[in-house]
Amino acid sequence: MLDLSVIIATYNRSRTLGRTLAALAELDTLGLAWEVVVADNNSRDDTPAVCRRWQGRLPLTYVFEGRQGKNAAYNTALAAASGELIVTTDDDITPCRNWLKALREAARRWSDHDVFCGPVITPIPSAFAGTLEGAVPTCNFNPPPPQRVLDADLMPIGANLAFRRRCLEAATAGGGTLFDPAIGPCGAGRISGSESVALQALMQAGRRIVYVPEASVLHETPAGFRTVGGLCRRAWAQGRGDVRVHRFGADVPRLIGMPRFVLRTMVEDFLAAMGHLAAGRRKNALARLFHGVRFLAICREWRKAARP
Repeated sequence: MLDLSVIIATYNRSRTLGRTLAALAELDTLGLAWEVVVADNNSRDDTPAVCRRWQGRLPLTYVFEGRQGKNAAYNTALAAASGELIVTTDDDITPCRNWLKALREAARRWSDHDVFCGPVITPIPSAFAGTLEGAVPTCNFNPPPPQRVLDADLMPIGANLAFRRRCLEAATAGGGTLFDPAIGPCGAGRISGSESVALQALMQAGRRIVYVPEASVLHETPAGFRTVGGLCRRAWAQGRGDVRVHRFGADVPRLIGMPRFVLRTMVEDFLAAMGHLAAGRRKNALARLFHGVRFLAICREWRKAARP
């Protein structure tokens, strides 16, 4: 069995995929038995040709998944992977040179833990610096802590996750899947939170997540991060995913069928955004706007889910 399998799901992003594969080829993998599994999620660009070009320089396996959706592609890649440690990442990252070695060493050190994650560093345009809290997921600490088990309320990001095979086999026993195909990027659509749903299920089964600060990846700034509209769409997708992640019990106070605090937070955010904007505090206004959009999406998805 190989030490590690890196799995990547990609859709019509051959240019960024090529850059990611080039970065993987520069990793320090001396002494590692590893592979890359690229799951092509029905791409219509030259993704297959890009993969063929890199198969001579990387231990790369190409698989095709025609059912649209990143998680469907992930599940196909998992079926093809043969590593003891399964590492998920995106098609637009540049890992630090010792990325895989750091994850493997952490897995050896924390032998009774099954899930690992590292920092995901996404440069934010200066115009939006300080405005994205609550709208864009992150997994980075400043200053970075030593390796440690994450608190239960901290969820890492799928661009830098590693799972032991035994953990995945337990999660998929009986024909189940770790990654829910109904969530996550799907063509041009998006419901965020696919990794959070999977991780939540693993944590409910007693698994704990170890943070490995030495295993960092640089994530390209998404095009949607460059405009207010793009960031609002990102926040909307995040809110849609929140409904799948957070299950509120019957004891949570409700108003018109929804958790009261969700409605209150949404209204407070939009009112605060208007107040900040009127006072000329643009960054404060954007921060509350993005957070309000996220909670508006939660309200909408909650109402949809409640319909008979």
